[in-house]
Amino acid sequence: MIRIHPLDPDIRLDLEPDGPPLSPEDAAAVDRLWEAEMAARGAGLFDGPIFSLKAHTPARLSVRRLTYRRLIAARRDPALAGRLGLRPVGVTALLLSPEGLVLGRRNQRLHTEPGRWEAAPAGVLDRLDWRAVVLDELREELGLDADRIDAPVAVALVEEVRTGVCDILCRMRTPLSAAEIRAAWRSGGTDEHEELAVVPLDALDRFLAGQAGAVLEALPAMLEAGLPR
Repeated sequence: MIRIHPLDPDIRLDLEPDGPPLSPEDAAAVDRLWEAEMAARGAGLFDGPIFSLKAHTPARLSVRRLTYRRLIAARRDPALAGRLGLRPVGVTALLLSPEGLVLGRRNQRLHTEPGRWEAAPAGVLDRLDWRAVVLDELREELGLDADRIDAPVAVALVEEVRTGVCDILCRMRTPLSAAEIRAAWRSGGTDEHEELAVVPLDALDRFLAGQAGAVLEALPAMLEAGLPR
């Protein structure tokens, strides 16, 4: 189930005080799951900052700062996830060019949602400046600099009820052609996406129907909430 909460274009994020400490048992479980993940995935895994949603209005998101190990623990142990009460916040952009919407197919090697189509760029919120996060993701994933893009505008908070994941959905525009976007991705982007598509808006329904079962659960709701009508 996906819930859509409208946001003001200039949504503000406020940092709330830390919540109560974990019980010794839960803290030990989080550490154990993190160590197992490290052993499986190697030294490239980083226990960096994430933010968990506490409350929201159209003008303001209240968040708490946590670290990535809690997110890993919540994904690996559903019972523990319920006790952690984690609602991780991400940022997803609908990047529109004159030729359509940019979508990326996540690399099969990724541990989360491999092979699924998503709006690109997208990433985990790791600081309070959500615009800086999405522009960094733009540069890393697609090889595009901020000067080739209009400023991101927030449109909605997209909540996946099953997982608790919440995304700040924003819209961005670029004058670049599909060929220029793909060239930037091939020359300067990461391999997070194994395929990139720029889909005309009037062909999106056909595209998604042809990829049934291979799109992120929240993507159709994001498109409904964020694309111009």
